[in-house]
Amino acid sequence: KTLETSSVNRRANGFCILTDRVVRELRGQQLRVSLRLEQSDMVLSNGKRHLGVAPRGALLSECLRDVLAGKAGIPPDVTFVCNDGFRVEAHKFVLAARSGALRAAVSGAFGVAQEISVNPEVRGETFKKLAAFCYTDEVSFASPEEAQHMMHAANFYGVERLQSLCEDHIAQTFTPENAPYAFVLASTVGAEDL
Repeated sequence: KTLETSSVNRRANGFCILTDRVVRELRGQQLRVSLRLEQSDMVLSNGKRHLGVAPRGALLSECLRDVLAGKAGIPPDVTFVCNDGFRVEAHKFVLAARSGALRAAVSGAFGVAQEISVNPEVRGETFKKLAAFCYTDEVSFASPEEAQHMMHAANFYGVERLQSLCEDHIAQTFTPENAPYAFVLASTVGAEDL
């Protein structure tokens, strides 16, 4: 009688369950499985613990970052022209999915290139970061002032999650120097928590 010991991955309900040890008698009729689960075998998912291993493959935000960078072979079908001459190329389907205001702005036929003027109060660099956020759900700010400009743009274009992140950043970096502008901005965009 020969025994074989190995680690095996099995799929159940979309999760990978790692069995620590499978012991099988090759010529017999019995299958004996021994499981030893460790705390390290637990993976957090949405705040809940489940058995499993981390999923493989790229995150959606990574794939969309490649689309934005032109690495996915999907050419942009809309160009936003900013008042300062800055041009931002993007994909209508991504922007339309993130905001009703952007959906209305890109309402022309998908796949048909078009140019759209950006709100004159929104700087080109700010709109570029807003568009990138629509793809990646990530944003960083070099200063509280940049977050304030972004919050104004996010409010104008109806990107609520970005506006909320801007609000949080402004609240965390609140100083006497930026307080007046922050208060005016908060009342303008209806940010009552700020």
